[in-house]
Amino acid sequence: ASSDQPEALRALRHLIQRNYGYPVAREVEAAKKRLSSELETTIAIHHEDIHVDELLERAEFAHIIEDTLEAMMRSLRDAEAAAGVGPEDLDLVLTTGGTSLIPAIRDLLHGRYGAEKVRRRDTFTSVASGLAIVARHL
Repeated sequence: ASSDQPEALRALRHLIQRNYGYPVAREVEAAKKRLSSELETTIAIHHEDIHVDELLERAEFAHIIEDTLEAMMRSLRDAEAAAGVGPEDLDLVLTTGGTSLIPAIRDLLHGRYGAEKVRRRDTFTSVASGLAIVARHL
């Protein structure tokens, strides 16, 4: 295979052959987390022939996940329709999980339900706590 960017192609081959997918995924995940509290971050990957220092801005990340945000909005609307309620009928929206810390997701929820209704609680442990309660009653 040829490329107009032979260095990039060589780096990609090296990444695959050396099985660096996991460290790359970890760095991308870490960058996503940093963007929850910072306006920009650098994705830094340095392994042998691979040297990446890519600036990623929060707004660019929001654009990258735009399809996911639209799918989330559809899911919210579907759940509301199935329950026979609308945003105005809800008193409280509890968020959980690290993904709920992403500013674009918070903005989506605030826009749909109002910031005053959206609350964060036990971000990383609430699902496990709920499962433990259910398991205790089995």
